[in-house]
Amino acid sequence: MTMTIPREPKKQTQSRTTALLLATTFSVTPMSPALAHKVEVPRKVLLAIESDELDCGRQGSIRHLTNSAELVFDGQSPPLPATLQVAAGKTLRLALKNLQRTDIVVALGSAPELAHYGQLLKQQHDAQLISPNIVAIAAQSHAQLIWQFTQAGEFDVTAFQRDRYGRWQPGPTGKIIVQPAEPLGAVITPQHTL
Repeated sequence: MTMTIPREPKKQTQSRTTALLLATTFSVTPMSPALAHKVEVPRKVLLAIESDELDCGRQGSIRHLTNSAELVFDGQSPPLPATLQVAAGKTLRLALKNLQRTDIVVALGSAPELAHYGQLLKQQHDAQLISPNIVAIAAQSHAQLIWQFTQAGEFDVTAFQRDRYGRWQPGPTGKIIVQPAEPLGAVITPQHTL
């Protein structure tokens, strides 16, 4: 006579659900092996990561702050009253104010970079550009961008805003000129021997 021992039903674990969630997550967010620029995620376009150094510099630290400037975006006049001049290597706090009734996207970079950003916004409509040199500011709000200018050159600050048809258009632009840093020898005065 054979005796059968009743088995307890297997406990349902969450491993199947977890595996499905992980598979979905990794299939939605493609990864580049070299973390190259422009990895696309639905409604988000990654242009650069925080540690990247761009043509206009890199994200700065509040500890190394040397100066600040206020940029006001009203949709009609340039955000800076005059051209801003900075020495290479300096870290600047840009206080950004949006006085408009619509959201804006403020980007800092060279003219070709900003033209590229504008094309991406036109193609993607509701895309969100993710890069350390791009800040989205809500209507009637403010934000800040702490930026270290690592090399000399001419850079622009542009606010992209929506027109009445909902398309992103570049607005007034401010200009930042980064001058080469003075060599250390120019600061030191020669000592006279007695």
